[in-house]
Amino acid sequence: MRWIILLALLFHCLGCQALRVYVPDGAPPDRTVADGAVAAPEATMDATPVAPPCSLRRVTALVEGSSAHAVRVTVTTSEPGPVVLRWAVAAERAPVAERSLTVERTATAMLEDLQACTPYRLEVRHGPAGACVETLSVETSDVSWPDRCGEPYGTPLDPAFGGASNWRVYTHDGAAAAVRPLPDLCGRGAGREVSGIELSYSLGPCTAVGAGGTCEGEWVVASREYRASPFAAATPRGAALRLVVGGSERRDEDPPDLEVSLLVQAPSDPSRRCKFMNRIPGAVTGTPSTAYLPLCEFRYRFNEDPDGCEAAGLELARVVALEVGVARRYHPGRSLRAHRGTLSVGDPRVVNGPAPEFVHAPEVMAPDPAVLSAIGASLLRNQAQAAHGLLVSWREDPNPDHIVYHSYNQALALMVLSREVSRATDPALRARYAATADLLARRLLDLERFSGAAWYDCYRERRADRGALERCPLSECVSAPWPGNTSWVLIGLRSYLRDRDPQSTDFVARVNDVMHTSANYLESLQDRVPGSPGCVNQGTEASVSAYFGLLAAGRAVTARRVRDCLLAPRPADCSARSWDTTERRFWAANTPRSRSPDPCRGGGVMLRPAGDASYALDLLGGWGARLLTVSGAPPEDLARNLGLARTIFATRSRDRLAEGLCDIAAPCHGPTTEFGAMAAASGIRDGMCILRRIERGLRASEGEYRASREPFEGGRPGAWAETWTGLPTQCWVYLAYAGDGLDRL
Repeated sequence: MRWIILLALLFHCLGCQALRVYVPDGAPPDRTVADGAVAAPEATMDATPVAPPCSLRRVTALVEGSSAHAVRVTVTTSEPGPVVLRWAVAAERAPVAERSLTVERTATAMLEDLQACTPYRLEVRHGPAGACVETLSVETSDVSWPDRCGEPYGTPLDPAFGGASNWRVYTHDGAAAAVRPLPDLCGRGAGREVSGIELSYSLGPCTAVGAGGTCEGEWVVASREYRASPFAAATPRGAALRLVVGGSERRDEDPPDLEVSLLVQAPSDPSRRCKFMNRIPGAVTGTPSTAYLPLCEFRYRFNEDPDGCEAAGLELARVVALEVGVARRYHPGRSLRAHRGTLSVGDPRVVNGPAPEFVHAPEVMAPDPAVLSAIGASLLRNQAQAAHGLLVSWREDPNPDHIVYHSYNQALALMVLSREVSRATDPALRARYAATADLLARRLLDLERFSGAAWYDCYRERRADRGALERCPLSECVSAPWPGNTSWVLIGLRSYLRDRDPQSTDFVARVNDVMHTSANYLESLQDRVPGSPGCVNQGTEASVSAYFGLLAAGRAVTARRVRDCLLAPRPADCSARSWDTTERRFWAANTPRSRSPDPCRGGGVMLRPAGDASYALDLLGGWGARLLTVSGAPPEDLARNLGLARTIFATRSRDRLAEGLCDIAAPCHGPTTEFGAMAAASGIRDGMCILRRIERGLRASEGEYRASREPFEGGRPGAWAETWTGLPTQCWVYLAYAGDGLDRL
């Protein structure tokens, strides 16, 4: 009797996996063993293979190409002799390649140039005079995709965190709360439990601001005391507090904010405490998900500082308590009803940044012509639905009265359509792409004049009056005009001139004239941000976009001023800057240091340091990383940003059918197409794997992709995190495969 045993588990952290095939007597000559299959339960990894008779002719196994595009194969035979290795994509018949291997007893070979994340059929056949194959072992690096509850990344801080007796509950007047332990918050078991607590709360109604600017029953807090700080070994800078957060609230019910506080002994009096707090708006919703809170963003929250808390800052070695809770903020004209809910929190860990293996050269994506053609064809169909030449941003947008067209999305579509003009080989198809790109470019030029030397965030047309556009009201979009929108349209127009190469000199002159006036607008915004000369906005993303927009318009000198502003080190007085020289990464904003009203618990003042240190994928792994590449920043800076993005944002959907990167780190929900493809375009590690997993789990139809596999459950919904299909998803998949062209501006 012949039989095959395959013992393989994909190694679910970055490293190597071992896939071993035993071939004792009686195995069918062409038996294929899939990953994870076990033909004989009694066998173990340490089993000694039984030498088979030489009647065995062939052994095959399924192997998935690794992110490194290579696998190591080790063959053991009963005696010296030749063997032949042959491999092919599992879905195809023709072999990709084959090679001969002389085996003395054991021999190793590397299979190169494999497609990442693609199943291969590996066949090992001994020659006419060769010995029988005893074992086949395959080692390949695998891609780590933690579930939404997160893999145990970082050092556990508090083994007794999940014990309800360790917690005290404090409530505002009119509220109530209780704590119970959750031994396995994520429900995984098998030694991979995440212990935690569940805070049940009842909040009172709020119809008006009461004394001190608060609402009755607006907050509850659970506090965990420490005799010795569990955070003492953490580095204050370059570190984040990792929590698993979930709740029973729905986002359409105005969910409360999550509050996490660290209480530190006051420098002048150990009996007194300094409270440093971080708040995540609307985070008390949905199934448990991983949240990363930068420790440098915990803010001292009181307006009086008799104990020197503000000057001392957050000293992790002096932490004496951790608090988690929920709080609501009253907004004029809105009534908050009384209701009950739950907050679940998993054991905290401190993450000090990416491991050394994340330092790597940017990965280059291999173009997929079939995917590119399908996306281009989808854009042609999209534009044919509108008489004015713009493309619908999101097909499933539920607005019953209006169809919305975002400037940023139109710029991405123009980049793709222009690229398809130069890529198409059929003359008729090339002419169609050219006409479509021309129409879209003309419409964008018209909108620039309508908007006044810039582009608004979005435009809309009434469904009852197709063809007539109006600016979206400010309640529906970013305050207009927005430098990011203008910058990306400039990038799109430069790509249009380069790839489409319109023949009309008059039209080219008109494009250049519009780009000139819009670049003047961007330059007029410089030097308006306090403490940040050269930047165009307090938001880092807007200035990064402006850098590329000014390059696209030929303003290299002012573009360098933006770059110098973005990469300037943060001075000792904490005045506003976007680049953190300690963490070697971008902050999300460069707002000045301020004392801003705190609407919670008495209406005091929260001291806000300069900047917003939250993690944003478009900066760590998107065009912020592209700025580091194009501007010639040190390679280690690029590697750290891409590595941090790969560490923090990696996730999979609840049904485990979609894997990739989320875009919000607090909390990190399921993978999104746009941000995963954006990171792949920047050269993030496992970029090809991310794109192939987008094809597997997020493609809606040929050339169209869902923004996400599941609706975003947090309090800050956005179209990029819905299950909708739209322009940015398909355009960024295209640009990830074909190159975004930002290095050619």
